[in-house]
This record gives sequence, C-alpha cells and structure tokens, in this order.
Amino acid sequence: MYIASKKSRKKIFHTEQCSHVKNIAPQNRLYFYTLQDAQAAGYRSCRTCSAVMWYYRRESAELLSFCFENGLTLHFDRKKAALSVKTPHSLWKIIVNGQENQLFLYHRNMFDKEDPKSPFPLYHSQKFRSPTILGYLEYIVQHDHYRQYNPLEIYHKKLRWDEHHYRKGSKHYKKQQKRFKRQKKRQAIHQVEALLKSLGDSHKK
Repeated sequence: MYIASKKSRKKIFHTEQCSHVKNIAPQNRLYFYTLQDAQAAGYRSCRTCSAVMWYYRRESAELLSFCFENGLTLHFDRKKAALSVKTPHSLWKIIVNGQENQLFLYHRNMFDKEDPKSPFPLYHSQKFRSPTILGYLEYIVQHDHYRQYNPLEIYHKKLRWDEHHYRKGSKHYKKQQKRFKRQKKRQAIHQVEALLKSLGDSHKK
C-alpha cells in the first residue's frame, strides 16, 4: 500500500511506514495498492521510504568510494523509483521489485529495440542477481571492461543499388540515375506489351 497527498503539488507517494505520512491529514490521503498504480497516476517515489534508496543508504559509504574509483555516476529516478547508473560506456537501472523486495538490474540497449516486459523503454533485464547495489556496480564495471575488448558485431544490411543515397552530381549518383531511367523504360515497354496483349485477346473473343 502506498499513500500520497491529494493536495501535494510535488505528487510524491510514500509507503505506509514512511515518517512523512503522519504529515498528511487523513481526509487528504490518496491510496494506491501497487507501485505501478502510483506511477501511472503521475506520482513520484519518496527518497526517504523508497526501497532502492533504503539499499543505497545502507551501502552509501562503499558506493561513493567505488563510484569515485571507477568513474560511475548514480542518480535517483523518482518517477520510476530506480537508481540510475551511468558509466563512461553504458547506462543502467537498478530497481527493487517482487514480493521479497529483491534488487534487479536493467541495461540500456545498444540498438533502439524495446523489450515489452521491461519497465524501462529501450532497457533489457540482466540475468545476474546480487543482494547488494555494490555487487551490481562491480558487475557493471566487469561488463564494460569485457565489452571494450569484445565488442558486439553489428550487422549492416547490404543495400540494393536503388536504396543508396549518393551525393547529387557524384559519379555513383549519375550511374544510379541511368539505371533508374533504364528501369523506367523497361517498365513502360512491359506495360505497352501487356496492353497490346489484352487488346489482342479481346478481339479474338
């Protein structure tokens, strides 16, 4: 259960145990049964009672030291109740989900491909699991290091001659335009032949 204030302009929701709930008058309280319901209504997560921030505060000293040594940046995304991780090479999201409040990690896709099961557009879930945020940060650094020396092979579709966009006036452009003209001429001839054939068939009938 999550609670928000009907009169709040900041539109922040809290857990029932949050210390800020006592400041909301009972008649002004708005209730949400799930985190997704609160987010769908346009409300943002409270820094104090957010589950992922609870993990962060428990490890804050170690996390700040690790981020400084490895060039990582952490940012709390209130709208998604997630901890955003930025490295020199990649983007990540850490959230708390499930009945047991477990941590989950999501990685920004290298290609603009969306995973319908992911709570974040253009991010996909990682199979790796860690009970701590620091464990995920260590995995992220290892992942970036591996990808630096083992980059993904990007498949480039080979374009047909009529799919290329050459610079106007260039040698390739002129050659392409000649092929377009020949193609149009052949199409016109085929159309005339088809018309004559249909006329001949009609006369025979």
